[in-house]
Amino acid sequence: SRRRHTRYGTVTGVQTCALPISVDIGEFHDEALREGATGSYFVIVRDASRRVQDFPIDEFDETATGNVFVVDEPVIEFTPDGTIVNRWDFLDILKDTRIGYDGTTGLPDAADWAHVNGIDFDPNDNAIIVSLRNQDAVVKISRSDSELQWILGTPANWEGFEEFLLTPDE
Repeated sequence: SRRRHTRYGTVTGVQTCALPISVDIGEFHDEALREGATGSYFVIVRDASRRVQDFPIDEFDETATGNVFVVDEPVIEFTPDGTIVNRWDFLDILKDTRIGYDGTTGLPDAADWAHVNGIDFDPNDNAIIVSLRNQDAVVKISRSDSELQWILGTPANWEGFEEFLLTPDE
């Protein structure tokens, strides 16, 4: 089940934003980005966690798993009046039992599974590009349908997602 903590976050001074904007979300995290064509903002938030079965609880022992809370740091898109128009939850988009370096940080309370810390918008194909530190990956997701387009990162432990992994040109 998903826990949701609601309080109002405020983004001030984000590129051309001069006034505070109230957004019904738990907590903003790291970066805010204003997208010029529509004037909407993209922000990483900390307002979601859920229990994940068979989650790795030890980075060095792949047999050690548990039923633990895992923190998701979704990206939301909101308009200048604070209306949320899109949300990308990475526990729903990516493999929720995959971990990278530091992916178990925060256990036993809640694993810092993704640690999202960067967003960019690609206007060429209407997509967002997101850095997930604890997944050791950068991913590209379609803005319109939330479909995963590619994963740039180590190929380890991406069973079921191989088609999305970028491979170097030889």
